[in-house]
Amino acid sequence: MTCFLTSSPVTSDTGALNPANAFVEKLRASISDRCNALFVCSDPDDPVRTDRFAAAIRASLEGAGLRLGAYDVLDGRNRTQAARLVAGAALIILAGGHVPTQNRFFAQIGLKELLRGFDGVLVGISAGTMNCAELVYAQPEREGEAL
Repeated sequence: MTCFLTSSPVTSDTGALNPANAFVEKLRASISDRCNALFVCSDPDDPVRTDRFAAAIRASLEGAGLRLGAYDVLDGRNRTQAARLVAGAALIILAGGHVPTQNRFFAQIGLKELLRGFDGVLVGISAGTMNCAELVYAQPEREGEAL
């Protein structure tokens, strides 16, 4: 597995993939043309936000000249299909968002186990990156989280 663990893969002003550190070139070199991609949400119960973020990331990838095959979204609507979706992807994008909410979803779908033997490319975005680690300190974002 090749991992790109980012705070954000896009520039804040344009939404284009960030070319710093040769990220775009390295990503292009790591994935095949027309590969299937899977966008994994941060909140399984917020499909509107998930679909909007997934579409923005897809547009950023395609704007950088990456041509994708299928582009699926994994969230609460299709959580029972997680194993099939992960197995069919060559590029997996872990969304940014609320770290504990996403972590619970990853545990519910058994993402850690599903990624064993994954031989594709994984791109973590913010929370998605933090949830790739064994131990993370994430500052509390919501009332009561520090407890």
